[in-house]
Amino acid sequence: MIKAAQLKENATVADMIGNGEWKWPTEWKERIVELTNVVVPNLENQLDDRLVWVNKKGVETKFSVGNVWNDTREYGNKVQWAKMVWYTQCIPSHAFVVWLAMRGRLNTQDKLAKWYPENEFECVFCKNQSDSVCHLFFYCEYSSWIWKEVKKKVKGSDIPNEWEKIVTWFINSKCPNKVWNVVQRLVFAASVYWIWRERNSRIFKKIVIPKETIKEKIVECVKLRILSLKFKQCTTYEELKENWEINMAEHRPRL
Repeated sequence: MIKAAQLKENATVADMIGNGEWKWPTEWKERIVELTNVVVPNLENQLDDRLVWVNKKGVETKFSVGNVWNDTREYGNKVQWAKMVWYTQCIPSHAFVVWLAMRGRLNTQDKLAKWYPENEFECVFCKNQSDSVCHLFFYCEYSSWIWKEVKKKVKGSDIPNEWEKIVTWFINSKCPNKVWNVVQRLVFAASVYWIWRERNSRIFKKIVIPKETIKEKIVECVKLRILSLKFKQCTTYEELKENWEINMAEHRPRL
């Protein structure tokens, strides 16, 4: 019988089988009852051991973390707003906050009021009412000003100013991979991210930043992302450079 301490890292399956039976260490059999149900494989001595994965369809495939994850994770129905949040050019930290907002998972005051009905809540920006996703993005006068200003950078005069209408607008947008559509989504996500961050900073750190500064942070953040992307030389690209004050020294288009 092989002791657990005697098993080496490079031990093969053959080292664990003898006379058509598993040679499990006694300690293993006592602690893991399920080992008695493991079928003894039919070994072919001329072949090397290899790891395989039997997927959820019962098909033997190459073992990889990706295959295991895709077979074991739960799948939900694809939501209409998926491409509004997750896309190749997105900024992950921004997309995550938007995803939380879309799922109703941000701890806004309207949710906290249900847990603490005796408390009085007010938006840290306008002080007019408790905040909520719809209020913060972008009904509140503070965030509304920011949103209307940054929309000017993305030819977004037709993008609505209310959360639910904005979501519907993006869902119905055609050609999501077009330059301006990508930049519009980047600006939207950056606006949500920085406004939410400023809201939390005021509540928990008592640090106040003017709306003009938040607007500049959004613009600068998106501009840096644009500079990291590759665009084909075209009229749209020229418009983008002009709107975002991008010169050739900063960004070389893909030929």
